[in-house]
Formats: sequence, structure tokens, C-alpha cells
Amino acid sequence: MNKSYKKNYNELIKNSFFYLKNNNLNKAKKLLEKAISLDSKEILAYINLSNIYILENKINKCTNLLYNYLESNKLNTQIINHLGKIYLKFNLINELLNLKKLFLKKKHLKKDLFYINYLFGIGFEEKENILEAVREYKKSIQLNNKFIESYLRLCNLFEKTNKISLLKETINLANDNHFLDPRLSYFEALYSYRKKEYKNSQSIIINRGLVKDLKNQSLYFIDILNLQFKNFEKLKDYKKAFKTIKERNFFISNQEENKKYNKRKIIDTINIYKKFYTNKKLKNNYKNFNNHVNIVFIVGFPRSGTTLLDTILRSHSKTLVLEEKPYILNLRHDYFKKNNNKLESIDKITNKEIIEIQREYLKQINYDKDNKKIIIDKFPLTIMEIGFIKKIFPESKIILAMRHPCDSVLSCFFSYFKMNDAMINFLDLKDTINFYNYIFEFFHIFNQSLVMNHLVVKYEDLVLNFDTTIKKILNFLNISYEDRLSRFYETAQKRNKINTPSYNQVIQPLYTSSIGRWKKYNDVKFIEKDLKKWIEKYNY
Repeated sequence: MNKSYKKNYNELIKNSFFYLKNNNLNKAKKLLEKAISLDSKEILAYINLSNIYILENKINKCTNLLYNYLESNKLNTQIINHLGKIYLKFNLINELLNLKKLFLKKKHLKKDLFYINYLFGIGFEEKENILEAVREYKKSIQLNNKFIESYLRLCNLFEKTNKISLLKETINLANDNHFLDPRLSYFEALYSYRKKEYKNSQSIIINRGLVKDLKNQSLYFIDILNLQFKNFEKLKDYKKAFKTIKERNFFISNQEENKKYNKRKIIDTINIYKKFYTNKKLKNNYKNFNNHVNIVFIVGFPRSGTTLLDTILRSHSKTLVLEEKPYILNLRHDYFKKNNNKLESIDKITNKEIIEIQREYLKQINYDKDNKKIIIDKFPLTIMEIGFIKKIFPESKIILAMRHPCDSVLSCFFSYFKMNDAMINFLDLKDTINFYNYIFEFFHIFNQSLVMNHLVVKYEDLVLNFDTTIKKILNFLNISYEDRLSRFYETAQKRNKINTPSYNQVIQPLYTSSIGRWKKYNDVKFIEKDLKKWIEKYNY
């Protein structure tokens, strides 16, 4: 570009900033488009124009603009990184991974392209392709061994997939490159915790001032408080453990991104459901094209042993245990959306609609009609959708995972969940109790209104009387006992990733330390009175 063109280009960019500042997006866009026509290789106009498209919520237009630049010009790190971040922000994971096609056309990757490998790693991790994610993070480190983010993602991935020796190797590799970063120290403390060296883990946190140093990095601050709580609990300092959890939950509740969630929304939904289903006998005259007796739904309040049950049943050769995803909730949402969100539309559902929903469910779980395995669908809060389940799959079976109400409630309060309108309740102990009471009052209504064909499985029975309880479950499912069931933790160890708070617990043999956990905390003794109804009903 000669000096005259360069001057004109810069003038267009400068003027576009003026109009953008004054919220005149159309004028700013025209100037940026003119700048691009003047010089189609200069990146600044592309990046600024793509940002305007984001402001206008024209995400496809934004990503197409940047992708077309990469196709037409030499690879540019800034454009690649900008596009990669946009793909991640808007969860366009397939599009992110398709970027790889561009690189296959090129002869080699330059060293400054380490960041795209990092982004690919995140993309593969989101798609739960763990091997590819690890490969991309390692490539990123090879291209730039001073970029700490790749080490941190790798540390997190190895810990979450229970590859503890690889976690240690990655920490050592990062330390060899002389990183002085509190986030890396967090993983050192976490490694000590996973090795059951609780005092050492806590010493790292205190001696390196990690709570203070991570205060301004919200995700790591939550993680370090979570780790500190676990250390205190293992060291039997229950007062400090409880205080730490309260601090963590208070911090989470005050995060700006969590203020959009309404804890009353799930309660209001339950109240609407209760009113609809009370004293109601659901009719189903539909002659099923397939009786679906091979579909089993594991439901219950979160932290009631559903993951343990899922892991044990996953070890059986005759079961197909689905990954924990809201298949039924999504189908229910789609159905009611088509029917103006009127709950009473379920009474008027046609045979054709039922068949369509059944087929869509089987399609979503990739189930081959010739497959004779029992489908195990575990999603605890599907307990709210039993009415919908029994309308669509009337012959399906329900397993209610039960745990002492006080332990279940306290464990939810202690756990760190991805926030939504339901999980936000777990940040406050009284809200958690309230949520629990609403769920089981509603389940009791279902129990009276529906022929559910359900089995209650207590976590405590599973732990203390494994063989007897497993035989009862297998009889309910009409399958035989297999020796591998007692080695369920070996199955868990082979899984890529377990996406629940108990990911590091189900890889161990059965243990009893979680039974009666609530009794160790003097600060929570009052919850027994608030949950008395369910304690008595389920014979605790």
C-alpha cells in the first residue's frame, strides 16, 4: 500500500472509531467496509468490523468475515486468535475444530501459532475428545514453552480425568520453565490433596499465600477455597471447613454472571406442576409401537449416589449407560414450546406425537433398534419430569436414588456445580433444604398419581450391603449378576472423563466416610428438624 492509500486507510479507521463511539454502527460499518475494499490484507478493519457484528448479534456474519480472510490471505495470528475466541465464546466448537482444515492446506505451522493449538485443545476438551485435547495442548507447549495457559489446561484436564501421575509430570515440566504463578501452585496443592497429603496441601496454600494471590482470578479463587475446605474436612477441622464453604458460596453468589439466575424459578415450576398433578390420574390409552421396558431412568436429588449407581451398572455387559445429559428435559422443552408452554397439552398429546418423541430420544442417544441392552438414563433432576416420562415411555422403569436427607442436602451445599436456576439454590443451606422439601413433596404426588414401576435404592444400603442391594437392583432390571460389578471402580478408572462432582470418588472401592457426614458439623444440626418428614418416611 503506497503512502496515499495508507493515509486514506488510516483515516477511514479513525473516522469509524468516531462513529462507533457515538453509537452510529451503520456509518462505522460503511467506513470499515470501504477500508477493506481499499486494502483486503490489512487486518484492523476486519477485526473492528467483526466486533460490530458481535454487537449486532450477527455472529455468523462475524465469523464468516474472519474465516474468509484466513482463506484468502496468509495465516494471521491475530485473526486466528480473534476468531478462535469468538468460536469459544459462542460455543461454536465444531466451527473451531474446522479451522484445522485451513492448516492442512498449509505447509507448516509457525511458532507463533501456539495459541491456535491451545484453542483446539479447548475445543476438543469441550467435545470430550480427551486424547486430541491433550495432543493439542502438548503441541502448544512445544511451540511456545513459555505460554503457561497450556500447562494449566493440561493440569486441569489430567486432574479431572484422574491421571494424577501425568498431572505431576506437567507440574514439573512447568516448574522447569521457571513459572512463578499462583495458579500453578494451586495445582501443586491439589496434587498433594489427591495423594492424601492433606497437611502438605494446606501448607502450600498458606505458605505461598494462594488465597490472597488468587482473589482476583474468580475461577481459581473458587477452586482454592474448595480445596482448602476439603483439606480442613480431611484434617477434621469441621468448623474451619464450614466457614470456608460459606465464604466460597458467598463469593459465587456475588459473581456478576450468576446474578441473572433466579432461585425461585425452579420452585415456581414445581408449584405449577404440583397443582397440575395433584389428584390426577394420567391416562394413556396409547398402544406402544415398542413397550420400552428396556429404558430405566435414575432420578433423585443431586448428591444422593446417582453417579455411584451409574458407575456400578455401567460395569454390566447388558447395560448401556448414557452420559449425564438432559435428553428428556430437552425433549420436554421442545414439546411444550410447540404447545405454547401449556402444561395441560400433555393430556391431549397424540399417538403420533408420542412416537415422534420416542424416536427423537432414541436418535439423540444413538440407539440401534437391534441393540438389546438396557438403557440407563441418569439425570437426577429428571425427577421433576416423571409425568412426562411416563406419558412418553409408560413401561419404562424408575430408580430413585436415595440418601439420608441431611447428608444429601449438606453435600449439595458443599459441592460446586455449574450455575443455573436450580443449582443457585445450593449456595444457601436453607434454600437447599427448601428445594429438597419441594422436590420430595412433588415426588410424593407422583407416587400417588402414577403407576411408576419404581425402585428406591439407598446409598447407605449400596455401601454397607453391596451384594444384597445389587441383587435387588438386578432383579428389578431382569438381568443376572456379573462378577465385574464388584470391581466397578475399575470401569470408572477407564472412563475418559466423569462430569460430576464425585469424579474422583467413584474410581475408588466403596467407603463409608460419607455416611453420617452431617453429624460432624455442629453448625448444621438444625437441618435434621427441617428434613424430619423425609427422614422418617424413608426409615432413616
